[in-house]
Amino acid sequence: MPKFFVGLVVLVLVVAATVGIFMMPSTQNKLKHIKSSVVGIERVATVYSDDGTEIAKFDGKFKIEQESPYKTTFVNLDTQKSVYISGGITIIEEK
Repeated sequence: MPKFFVGLVVLVLVVAATVGIFMMPSTQNKLKHIKSSVVGIERVATVYSDDGTEIAKFDGKFKIEQESPYKTTFVNLDTQKSVYISGGITIIEEK
């Protein structure tokens, strides 16, 4: 009987640790990043010029690749179309 209780306690501790790890904000952020890379996230991205004029607006499920502070790539997962933005101010909102 004591082995049963030891096994039960170990199982409860493993389950609690696993749940605790997946509830941490850093883990949630990593999981969201993986989801974004695999299936994309519904977003709206607006690109502005330096004087504040709207240049383009993108709406849909896409992933974002930031190569440098001045170069951004959007890959639309519905159409498999890539858009490269260099030097614009980009504001991205999740739906």
